[in-house]
Amino acid sequence: LGTTLVTAAALRPGRVSPVTLGEHSAAMPAVLLWKSDGPPLVGDAAVRQATEQPSRVASELRRRLGAPDPVVLGGAPFDASALTGVLLRRVIDMVAAREGGAPAGIVLTHPMTWGEDEREAFAGAADTLGLDAVTLVGAPEAAAVHHAAGQRVRDGAAVAVVELGDASVEATVLRHEAG
Repeated sequence: LGTTLVTAAALRPGRVSPVTLGEHSAAMPAVLLWKSDGPPLVGDAAVRQATEQPSRVASELRRRLGAPDPVVLGGAPFDASALTGVLLRRVIDMVAAREGGAPAGIVLTHPMTWGEDEREAFAGAADTLGLDAVTLVGAPEAAAVHHAAGQRVRDGAAVAVVELGDASVEATVLRHEAG
């Protein structure tokens, strides 16, 4: 769950593959529209209807995790973690539909710069889904583990991960250890 985009991947025996969430790409906008009638919309569908109900649109929820002030949609206050949970639930449902069943486990990645408050709020969003098998991992660590699984990386070697976001650049250096 990024600030502006959401992506997902599925682990199948021997490989990890992206799951298409967006209408035209693997990524979908990290946007939620809490409709006045009917279920909330996410992604491209939410963006399409955002101009019709702009006071009911939530975006950049990741930045709001752990913030004390609520997100106001249609005049009603919502906790950012709860809205993030709705967005995550929709993504998990989309992945399950495309993959032919519910996942056996879920890994959610987060920025390495997040403190305990943000990680707890993110875990709380996952907890609201009632999912038992959710693991939080720093995004650079997940990328490095994926890289090391496909490449021969010697013990003690440094692995640099650079994430070019829409409004930021995050660089992390990790050291590969056996196991």
